[in-house]
Amino acid sequence: MDAILNCNLDDMEDYYILLGCDELSTVEQILAEFKVKALECHPDKHPGNPKAGMPRSWKL
Repeated sequence: MDAILNCNLDDMEDYYILLGCDELSTVEQILAEFKVKALECHPDKHPGNPKAGMPRSWKL
C-alpha cells in the first residue's frame, strides 16, 4: 500500500505491474484491477494518512 501512495512517476515504468496485470490482460481485467487499487487507496480507508488520495503534484 505504501508503495502505491508514495510512488514517484519517474519510478513507474510499467503501469501493468502497479495494477498487478500484464500486457496480455483484457480491458475488463485492467479496469477491475484499477477499481480494486482505487478502493484500497481511497482516503476514507486511510484516515490517519494525510497523503492518501492526494495527487502526486500536491505537496504537504
